[in-house]
Amino acid sequence: MSNETLSRRSLIAGGACAAALVGATAAGSTTPRALADSAPDFQAIVDGLESDEQECCTVYEDGSGILVDTNPHDKDGGDWTYSIAGDSAIAVIFDELGLPQIMLDMFNQCSASDGWQSRVSKNFELTWKYHPDTGLRLFIEWLG
Repeated sequence: MSNETLSRRSLIAGGACAAALVGATAAGSTTPRALADSAPDFQAIVDGLESDEQECCTVYEDGSGILVDTNPHDKDGGDWTYSIAGDSAIAVIFDELGLPQIMLDMFNQCSASDGWQSRVSKNFELTWKYHPDTGLRLFIEWLG
């Protein structure tokens, strides 16, 4: 098992909100696709993901944003309500959009009792909610 796989498996522990995947980047990516003055192509980003990662992502019909759901099949509680693929999709999307690591770290600091959280970074609004029984739902909206 590679170090990248191991780091992806160091997910949720002790009520942490979601895995940060510190240092994860898209393979071969050196610059973010989204620049401060141009809307990102969310569909192209999702199309570049692995198939299991794509299952966790829904691009808005108007292209204005994306939903990443770490429990895309709506499993109810138990051992595997959380998808590792959703975690890695978030890391790749953040890398592609040039979003800061601190946003990923915020996911790790929230709990189910925090309810919906929202932050603006660059030209994006990120809204998320986590529950250990239903996983993380993250909305990323382009504000332009």
